[in-house]
Amino acid sequence: MMINPIAVGEFEHGGIHQFEFYEIEDGELPDVDWQQVYAVCNLDGKVILPIYQENIDGVSDKTNLPGGKTEAGETVEQTLRREILEEANCEVLDWHPLSYQKVRDAAGNVIYQLRVYSKVRELGKFECDPGSNSHVGNRLVELSEINDYLQWGEVGEFLMKASRKYFD
Repeated sequence: MMINPIAVGEFEHGGIHQFEFYEIEDGELPDVDWQQVYAVCNLDGKVILPIYQENIDGVSDKTNLPGGKTEAGETVEQTLRREILEEANCEVLDWHPLSYQKVRDAAGNVIYQLRVYSKVRELGKFECDPGSNSHVGNRLVELSEINDYLQWGEVGEFLMKASRKYFD
């Protein structure tokens, strides 16, 4: 059965990248080589968004969801838990797959990025992200505000709506 993407487009990140964005309807992950995992993290009813050195003044062009690259031998869940610990100093209590993005970079390489909802518990104050020199902190925002920061259009709107049922 052919699944149609929710959104198709392109973005600039060291070259033009094309993407197709898909919903995960039944909670079953497609059998692909996941290279990245990002989460809409629910910390006491607020969403965690990283603050990067480049946008310390609040400019949102460098904001993303917490997450990152899968390391060799890691499962999706192991990547999620490690990235959330590194980027937010939080423990993942529960998570649910929401969607994924198939990205074709400027060189033609295909990258699969998983998007999930995650309920988290803070372990302590965020001090630093060992994987990034530019990640200097986090902000907590309302779920309804995440696309104001992410500026992902239809994709951001989908993530807000798909996550909402887990926030209630």
